[in-house]
Amino acid sequence: MVTIKVMLLGNELVGKTSLIVCLTTGTFPRDSVPTVFDTVSTQITVDERMVILNLWDTAPQEEHRLSIRQFYYPQTDIFIICFSICDPGSFDYVWNDWYPEVKRHCPNVPVLLVGTKKDLRHDPTTVLSLLKRELAPVSYQQGASLARKIKAVKYVECSALLCENVVDVFEEATRAVLHKKHKKRTRSCVLT
Repeated sequence: MVTIKVMLLGNELVGKTSLIVCLTTGTFPRDSVPTVFDTVSTQITVDERMVILNLWDTAPQEEHRLSIRQFYYPQTDIFIICFSICDPGSFDYVWNDWYPEVKRHCPNVPVLLVGTKKDLRHDPTTVLSLLKRELAPVSYQQGASLARKIKAVKYVECSALLCENVVDVFEEATRAVLHKKHKKRTRSCVLT
């Protein structure tokens, strides 16, 4: 059985912890619990392979920034960088902060880009609130474009509230790692 270390990154309140809770329990967490640093292990089956995912949930608060996070990066197999579809600032932060941080410290580790809170993209209250600030929810096209720009293995949108596409997020992350490990093994073969 393969074990994969998955590091979730993203601004505060984008839904990283909710993704993990939804994956591991099948439900949305009703109580908001601030994350300091947490790790959870769970098993999933991807393409008929049983895999153990070690999910690392990070706290983005200023005092826990890079000074602490960088010590948890070694042996990470994939980074899942999250932004909230209803928070354009968290989307901008991917390009300006999260992606450069990952590439500086782990340039060869794949990245999966995830747009969270998909359920709020067309929510009237959310849209009106953003409109008052001359903003709009992040579109699928914007997310896909950023994924190409940062050379992410894929872009996935999900809703932990509805448990929609949450499993897909972790299946895609797993496939990316398994594919990379397979390529590494086949590339290292030498025929004589």
